[in-house]
Amino acid sequence: MGAATMSESGVVPAPKLEYAFTWDAVAAPIHNVGTQMVWNVTQIDMKGPGIEGKIVAPAGDWITIMPNGVWYLDVRFSVELDDGEHAYCHYNGIGDLTPGQIATIEAGGTIPGSEMYFYSTPYFQTDSKKHAWLGRHVFLGCMREFGSGKVLYDVFKVG
Repeated sequence: MGAATMSESGVVPAPKLEYAFTWDAVAAPIHNVGTQMVWNVTQIDMKGPGIEGKIVAPAGDWITIMPNGVWYLDVRFSVELDDGEHAYCHYNGIGDLTPGQIATIEAGGTIPGSEMYFYSTPYFQTDSKKHAWLGRHVFLGCMREFGSGKVLYDVFKVG
């Protein structure tokens, strides 16, 4: 493990990604203040190989809309894990949706992740012995589907 180094061929190896879990969430905008959108996250089901969890309120998403239309994410929540322990999660990320995609979402439609740039970098804190690995890795969240109040992320552990 550690930082990648250039090989003799001059190629820097890419980090390895390992599927960790999926977040199936429900979120809805509460209000906007200037360039800030405040969203209430009411549901998160976390499921993956050897891990499950459910949201523990409160949870929220504070999105800053940049002048170029890019969304900067600031999300915070806790989940109760399958061993009864809790994990706190905080992530930042970037969503770059076209005006047409935003119109689709505003009209109640959904956008598949393959058609947009929407990624996050979750970090965890937990006292769980079973899931201590959460606090020892960097993760990459990849949006699978967004819209109609639904947020579906696949989350990968960076190895």
